[in-house]
Amino acid sequence: MTLLSFENLTITLKDKILLSNGNFSMKKGEIVGLQGANGAGKTTLALSMLGLLDHKDSFHMEGDVLFKRVLGRDVGFIFQDPTLALDPLQTVGDHLLESILNHQTISKKEALIRVEELLRCVHLSAQRFLKAYPFQLSGGEAQRVMIAIAIANDPPFIIADEPTTALDNAVQGEIVGLLKNLQKKFGMGILLISHDVDLLESIADRIVTLDNGIIHSFVRPQKTMGTPPKPLAKPLIPLLEANDIHVHVDTRHAVVKGVELILYRGEILGIQGKNGAGKTTLAKALLHLIPMTGHVLYEGQDLRKLSLKALCRQRKNMQMIFQNPIASLNPMWTVSDIIEEGLKCHEPHLSKNERTQRVNRVLRDVQLGPCLLSHYPQTLSGGEAQRVSLARSLVLRPKLLILDEPTASLDPSSLENFLTLVRTINQVQGTSFIIISHNQDVLHALCHRILRMDEGRLS
Repeated sequence: MTLLSFENLTITLKDKILLSNGNFSMKKGEIVGLQGANGAGKTTLALSMLGLLDHKDSFHMEGDVLFKRVLGRDVGFIFQDPTLALDPLQTVGDHLLESILNHQTISKKEALIRVEELLRCVHLSAQRFLKAYPFQLSGGEAQRVMIAIAIANDPPFIIADEPTTALDNAVQGEIVGLLKNLQKKFGMGILLISHDVDLLESIADRIVTLDNGIIHSFVRPQKTMGTPPKPLAKPLIPLLEANDIHVHVDTRHAVVKGVELILYRGEILGIQGKNGAGKTTLAKALLHLIPMTGHVLYEGQDLRKLSLKALCRQRKNMQMIFQNPIASLNPMWTVSDIIEEGLKCHEPHLSKNERTQRVNRVLRDVQLGPCLLSHYPQTLSGGEAQRVSLARSLVLRPKLLILDEPTASLDPSSLENFLTLVRTINQVQGTSFIIISHNQDVLHALCHRILRMDEGRLS
C-alpha cells in the first residue's frame, strides 16, 4: 500500500527551487531516510507537504501529490527542536491531552488513560512526567515526549526531523531503538530527516538525498576529519583558570561539583559527557553567566572581583556559542543586525562602512552568502543558524571561544568546513577554544586535550 507519493512535483519558496520535477513514493511500514546538506530544503519540503508553510504569496507547489495530510490524525511530526515545539506553559500531560481530544471523540477520563499508555510506550513514568513542564526535561526526555505526541492518534505516517540532534550516543541509541520498536508495533511509515549518515544507515530501509532541488539515490560521503593537532609549544601560559567551581540548582542539589580546570593560551580543550552531566552549566559558570561559587581567573584577573563595567568590557574577549542556535538568536532581528550588534557595543568607534566590511568578511569565513544578511532566524536551517551564531562571536575576534555542541546541526560537508575554520582561527589568531561535544571524532580531530564530565565532576 502506497502511503505517500508525488510525481513531477516542483516546489518553490520565494526565488529558491526546493524541488524540481520530483518523484518519490513510500509504502506503509517503510522507513525512508532523507539526507542533504544544510539549507537544502529538507525540513521545508516536509512542512510544505503538510501545508504548514506560512508563505502564501511566495510559496508555490505544482504536480501530483497523493497524501492525506491532517497533522496529528493522519501524520505525526517530530520537530527538530523539542524545546521550541513544546509550549512552556503546558505540562506534558496537557500537550498529550490536547492532541488526543482535538482528533478523537472520547471523554477526558478515557483520554487520560491513553496519555498514560503513551508515556509507557516511550518509556517515561506517568507519575513523574505527567505534570512536568518542558523546562524540567532533559533533551532525551523532551524528544520522547515529542514522539508520544506524534503517535497519540495512531497515525500511519510520521515525519521525524533531526530527532537525535545534540543527544549523546547512549540517548541517540535509545531514541533510534524506540522509533524502530514503535514502527514494528504499529506498522507506521517513517520519513526520517537527518544529516547523520550513520543514524540513517542504522534504521532506514533506504536513503534518498535532496540536493539542489533534485531527489536522487544516496551516496555515502567520505569522512575526512584530519589529524589531531600538534602539542602546544612550551612554555604553557594559562589563559583561564577555574578553582573549586560549584553550581547549585537549589540548596541541596549541585550540578557542578568542585571543578578545577586550566585552559592554556592557544589551546583547544574538549569536554565530553552524557546529557545532564553538567557540561553546559560549567561553560556558563566559566563566563559568569549564572550564579556560582569558586574562582575563575581570566589572564590572572578574578572575574568575581571585576566591576560590572569591567566585566562587560572583558566579554568581548570571552564568547560562547550556545547549543540551541535558533533560540539564541533574536527573532526580531535580521542576520545583519545580529552579527553587527557586538561591534556596536564593543567597538563603537567603527563607522557603518567598517562594520559592514567586518560583517561581510566573517560571513564569508563561515561559508554563508551575503543574501542571508536580510533573513530572519526563523527562515534559516539548523546548520545556517549555527554558522550565524559562530559569525556573531567571531566578528569580535575573541581570545576565548566556548562552543557548545557546535557540530550537532552540520552536514558532513559543513562539518569539514567547520573543522578547517576552527583550526585556522586557532593557528592564525591564537584563539583558545573549549569545545563541548558528543562527537568523539570531532574532539579527537581538533583538541589538544579532552576531559570527561560525569555527574558534575571533571576528570
